[in-house]
Amino acid sequence: MGYLLTIVLVAVVTFLALQFWQLLQPEPHFFAGAIMLLLVFLIALIWGAGPGISATLLSTVALDFFLVSPVSQQDRLSDLEDFVPFIIASLVMSLLASQRERARMRARTAERLATERAQALEEAGKVKDQFLSLASHELKTPVAAIKGYAQLAERRLKKIPGTSPGVAATQEVLVKINQQTDKLTGLINDLLDVSRIQAGRLELRLELCDLTTLCRQAAEEQELTSGRSIDVCLPDEPMIITADAERLGQVLSNLLTNAVKYSAADRPVRLSLTRQAKQAMVTVEDKGVGIPKDELPLIFDQFFRARTAREGSQRGLGLGLAICKEIVERHQGCIWATSEEGVGSQFHVMLPLDREPQAERSA
Repeated sequence: MGYLLTIVLVAVVTFLALQFWQLLQPEPHFFAGAIMLLLVFLIALIWGAGPGISATLLSTVALDFFLVSPVSQQDRLSDLEDFVPFIIASLVMSLLASQRERARMRARTAERLATERAQALEEAGKVKDQFLSLASHELKTPVAAIKGYAQLAERRLKKIPGTSPGVAATQEVLVKINQQTDKLTGLINDLLDVSRIQAGRLELRLELCDLTTLCRQAAEEQELTSGRSIDVCLPDEPMIITADAERLGQVLSNLLTNAVKYSAADRPVRLSLTRQAKQAMVTVEDKGVGIPKDELPLIFDQFFRARTAREGSQRGLGLGLAICKEIVERHQGCIWATSEEGVGSQFHVMLPLDREPQAERSA
């Protein structure tokens, strides 16, 4: 189609130039050459280099045979030298236009592929979220059953009079089963929370609560479950905020658990709460393995674990801090960390005392 229309367009321009021969005096072929040059550019831009080169050749022939004053054949051949600038300019414009068109086509192709891949990734993300949600719910039932049977067996063993080595060993095994099922339940809950966050369905049940009491409860629960002593520095007066007490307790528990997990048993873990103007700042400090400086910006990303954590014996999915960040930000607060590798870490949570959390996100 491009080649056929090239012949037609060159013929039309030549015909119009001949019709307006008198008006184009004294140099009609100069005006026609300018129009031909524009025509070559448009043809190359629309249909590519092939039709553009064809338009160059046809335009040269038309200008030489029809618009230049008739001369002998020999003179006509020598006149072709006068068209060298026209030919070079036309060829250059044809190549530039065709390259621009190819670049545009490549860009359109890349954009289409990117859109298709984005749609594929979005679909894959939805499938992944559905799988996580379904798998987490399905796992909860057997884990709860295992824990229930283990606790039932442990209570029955306690009723047996006397203590034999076999009974004592069985009780120790049941205690470990309970501990492992608690860990598995925590992992399942983390997966569910991540699924809710990604779907925008993390719910907050807002109420007035005392941040001082929440910190004290979190420290006592951590001491009970880990057997470690937590140094607590809390104000005497209550700090009342409008928040989801359960979710904030989850944040405090996660930070304290990490501090205990990644520090030696003889190193202190400290929880403090201070008031700063109209904000409250919670700080959890440990003297553990610390976090490499170059990895600090990444520790709140989902599934990321610092090198010092990966090299240790403790295992995890790298979801706890990402969940903490989402919960804190949903309360219009902020969370950040300072750390030095081999020295320890400090995690800070800043929460407003006189502002309500943002409205719940729609599902």
